[in-house]
Amino acid sequence: LSTHQNMKDVMTQIHGSTQRDDIVPILDVDSFDRRFLNTDLIKEMRLRGRRLWLISYIRSVDDIIDTMCGSFDRLCVPSHTIDDPDVLSEAQELTECVIPTVFVSKGKDAFTGKSIDPVIKSIERLGYDGHALFDVDDCTLTFTTDHFSYYTVTRLTPAQRCEKYGHEPKVYPVVISDGSRRLE
Repeated sequence: LSTHQNMKDVMTQIHGSTQRDDIVPILDVDSFDRRFLNTDLIKEMRLRGRRLWLISYIRSVDDIIDTMCGSFDRLCVPSHTIDDPDVLSEAQELTECVIPTVFVSKGKDAFTGKSIDPVIKSIERLGYDGHALFDVDDCTLTFTTDHFSYYTVTRLTPAQRCEKYGHEPKVYPVVISDGSRRLE
């Protein structure tokens, strides 16, 4: 965001368009334009009562550490921006807030046009139990996980739980940090 007023306008928009405890993914376009983490956004963006998920240009573990001073519930780390695959391994040791994220277009890798399966498999091999897909065409974030967010005492296997209770990924509209995309 270029000015403090722009940030305030975006936060007002988010607050007025969402409910308490809603997940609100924020795409920091400035970080992608400049190809580095926008620490000003991290320091300034605060919104009480909303679960903000940051999608930002992350290259290193240092970038991940820098985001920990913000008020974000989750950090979506794009697989195409990291300098080294070990970044995701090290991130997992630092915090549970990191979500590996793949940018897609029409179901394929948004940058290579190839299948995302190898990227997803590499994320799974690192031990992550979930990942996100950021669809660049419709500006949505789909979060998938192989576990449930609530606890239950049961004798069902994970496959049986999915069959019985469903296991649909969650899709969230993404707010662009410069306010160019309005929430409905």
